Amino acid sequence: MSKESWKNQAFEDQMSAARDFPHETAIKTRYAICCGHRTGSNLLSEALYKTGVAGDPMEYFNLRFLSAFTQARGKEQLDMAVYLREMRKRRTSTNGVFGINVKIDQLNSLYKNNWPACAPLVKDNDLVVYLYRRDKIRQAISVYIGQSRDTFNAPADVSDEQVRELIADIPYDPALISQCLSTCIQIEQAWFKFFEQFDIPFIPLAYEDFAENYESTLEYLLSKLGVPAKDFEIPPAPLKKLSNEINEDFRSRFLAYMEGSADPLASLPGRI
Repeated sequence: MSKESWKNQAFEDQMSAARDFPHETAIKTRYAICCGHRTGSNLLSEALYKTGVAGDPMEYFNLRFLSAFTQARGKEQLDMAVYLREMRKRRTSTNGVFGINVKIDQLNSLYKNNWPACAPLVKDNDLVVYLYRRDKIRQAISVYIGQSRDTFNAPADVSDEQVRELIADIPYDPALISQCLSTCIQIEQAWFKFFEQFDIPFIPLAYEDFAENYESTLEYLLSKLGVPAKDFEIPPAPLKKLSNEINEDFRSRFLAYMEGSADPLASLPGRI
């Protein structure tokens, strides 16, 4: 399956009625996964959905989803109230749990810095999880590689070789990695300011801890949502980890460049 097929299939699946829960259920528990880019939120959201008891915490404020929703109804402008009402009807699991995966830059794109208007989308949840990444350089490199191929996740059955082929010819570019690093930090600081401004309590969850403790992390979050352990099974990881030795090579080179242990001029033509 090609990269375009991965992306298109994931997009179609997430918007499809086939993904809806069997009947409309009143919401009893709401939660939000607040995060930056390349923090494992797609893996976490998809895994929670596949338990069948945690709603479907998609990126409901992703502009691609919003545009598709609007176009499918022959509209020119999005009615956010109608959109959210429909998503809550379709994606609340039969035990009454509804979740969202939200990135603060997506909120900014929709609400144009009108933070009081969008704050209830996060504040009015029973549980808020802040998913972040400790290693900001690995995060920035993952963002850079993902943007270079417009690919941010792949099905679990994709081979290591397919992933390697996809990113093998991406050039090492410290300037672009630095820009991605700055953006990752800005997004994290924006979340901290948002939580403080609107007095929002949250549970911090590091990607590194989630990746190392996949099953126990899901069990913990489901317990915080009030879901009894007898009501679910932990699914196998539904997505493929895309980072490999190329990411690590870029990280080593970037660190050496930033620390001054590598001469950035050594390979330049014309050096005397």
